Amino acid sequence: MTDSTPRLVSAAYWIWVLCAAAMVLLGLLALTTSSAALREQLGSDADSFVALLRGVGGATLVFGLAIGFLAAPVRAGNARGRAVEVVLSSVFALAAIALTVTGVLAPVFLVIPLLLVVAGVLVFREGAREWFRRERAE
Repeated sequence: MTDSTPRLVSAAYWIWVLCAAAMVLLGLLALTTSSAALREQLGSDADSFVALLRGVGGATLVFGLAIGFLAAPVRAGNARGRAVEVVLSSVFALAAIALTVTGVLAPVFLVIPLLLVVAGVLVFREGAREWFRRERAE
């Protein structure tokens, strides 16, 4: 077994880092949204929509930070970290799909959950499995 990180794991790592950065940015943007800017278009519903948007933004920020911080241990070969990272990515992806179906999120934001699922699949492919098995063997 070589000591270099497999390409699949490195690709998944960079996908998770990119998605985490985008999630943190979008979460911060959603948290700082002003209801005054939306009041003309939504009328009296602006306050409830902004509250929903801020809730989604806060959740996106938390998931983005968690996914970003867990990416490094996964790249190092931590099997438990891999499982937690994939579960977090999957939960966020399912929530984003549900929010898109209900009309809360725009379909363009499905790019991030799709990339998270791709990263989760990459770390469970055959070329990456050996990288996580070596931790148990040592």
